[in-house]
Amino acid sequence: LSLTVVRKAWKREYVSDYHKSLVDIMVRMKANYGAGDNSNTASLVQSSGAGKSRMADEASGIKFTLPFNLRPDVESEGDHYIIFRKIVVEMSLTSLLFSALAYPPPDPDIRNYLLEGGKEIFLRARYHAFLWAAFRLSTGRLKSLHSGSQISEQELARLWREHLLGGNARRDFYWEIVEEARRKSIELIYRSA
Repeated sequence: LSLTVVRKAWKREYVSDYHKSLVDIMVRMKANYGAGDNSNTASLVQSSGAGKSRMADEASGIKFTLPFNLRPDVESEGDHYIIFRKIVVEMSLTSLLFSALAYPPPDPDIRNYLLEGGKEIFLRARYHAFLWAAFRLSTGRLKSLHSGSQISEQELARLWREHLLGGNARRDFYWEIVEEARRKSIELIYRSA
């Protein structure tokens, strides 16, 4: 089994309706908690390789999504297995299979930006700047993807998902978000000083 096989499997027809359940749960949570409440979050807890990323990817064809894969780079590099010593010392055989064949690849620019440390005041500014940049740039990109007549929410989600899957669009877009967030966070920090 290789990463190439895993990539091909990812592109096959999705045979579950878990993505629809996920969207339904998210919609009901938002309706129950209201627009001003930030406690409408959920954790997806499954073993590695059980389909969380694929479910979220399928859900992104129904609801607009900014999918961030924050896993370490080493889990997705190349078409090879982790060396035997690492298998014996650090991992079980099952963990090895799913770590060596992790897909989709991570979004290192996003992960690295979010994991940079610092004092709380700087972190808050950086996270606010990140969200500001993500939504601002997403809005601009969406307008460039569709400027015609009004379309359904699901059609917009589908267009966005297809856009992020094209070439280096996702990587380049996430790099733009991080760069814009860095500039904005500096502005926010200086303004609050």
